[in-house]
Amino acid sequence: MDDKINELTKKLDEVLRVLPPQDSSKTKLLEFAEKLFIPVSLGILAFITSQAGNKISSAQLRLAEAQNNRQAIEAKDNLQTKYIELFYRDISSQDLKKQSAALSLLKLIQPEISKPLLDWASLNVKEELKAETKSIGKQINARIISVLSDYKIMLYFPNSKQNLSETAKNIQQTLVKYGLRENKVILNEKDNDFFQRLGYPTAYEVRYDPGVEDNASELLISILKESYPSKQFTKRPVGSNTKNSISIFFIE
Repeated sequence: MDDKINELTKKLDEVLRVLPPQDSSKTKLLEFAEKLFIPVSLGILAFITSQAGNKISSAQLRLAEAQNNRQAIEAKDNLQTKYIELFYRDISSQDLKKQSAALSLLKLIQPEISKPLLDWASLNVKEELKAETKSIGKQINARIISVLSDYKIMLYFPNSKQNLSETAKNIQQTLVKYGLRENKVILNEKDNDFFQRLGYPTAYEVRYDPGVEDNASELLISILKESYPSKQFTKRPVGSNTKNSISIFFIE
């Protein structure tokens, strides 16, 4: 009897060894968490990879655009330089046709450059080209006004000095005669606190947003220097983010 019981016990042990162990609730929870964690982790990794890829692509696009813009600016500058070289070569000739061709080139050169070139050329061209010189001058002025007409010109000066109020009105009238609308040239009398806060000008300062208003400020300077050769006009980049507004600061 004992032998049979021992034999039966051995067989039962063998069967139990073959059967898988019964899962506990804790084991089932761990297996469920493991099965859930893997796809979630893969999903997060895919999202992060996708976002990184988008940022890289965006950065590459911005870099390509910056390079294209730089190349375009360089090409434009090189072309302008070539025009200026041709202008000087032909305007220095005594040949009437060459001088006329030189004057025509001024219509292709940026107005802030072509205007002083025209002023110089008007003293050197033949008498037969004087009328053409005046005509081109009007065209250059029209190009300057077409740019500046998009801007408000703000004149800031101390309210403590009566003579500066007269100066500001004179500048306003000059710009209006040049072609700007009167409601776009605005006089602003300010107290000392205003100038202390924004900085006192060292001369007649044209303040502008760099990278945005460089061309317009240069055109404004060219008008002011032409109209007031005895006054010192300078450019001062300030980055004030005042859209379509250029300021002239002066205190004396």
